[in-house]
Amino acid sequence: MLWAWPAPARPTTVTLAGVLQATGKRSLGSSRRGPGSRRRVAVILGGPALFLLGRATFEYQVFSRISLSRPGGLLALLAIAPGVIFLPPVFTELGAALVLAGVAITDTRRSWGRPPEAPLPPH
Repeated sequence: MLWAWPAPARPTTVTLAGVLQATGKRSLGSSRRGPGSRRRVAVILGGPALFLLGRATFEYQVFSRISLSRPGGLLALLAIAPGVIFLPPVFTELGAALVLAGVAITDTRRSWGRPPEAPLPPH
């Protein structure tokens, strides 16, 4: 259903869903101790994953390319998911924050000292 929307609305909607997913994770319980459940890990890591997916879609719509840091961040989130199931949720949140920080640092290093890119839509 989302892909039936006009193209400019898709990346914003997916990014917004990621932000809402990340802020809504408090509804799963406020306990930060004990091992996390699969559901909790999916919600905690799902927000940043949706954000990266929305940002990649936006980047493609505006610049006709996707930075390697976006799929790399998604793969990193998938890679840490099995390990953090057995840890308290605070470590899941820390892992997600470190992955997003890595994506931000990579993007900053790539664009450092360069002029802003001009939009180049794919159509």
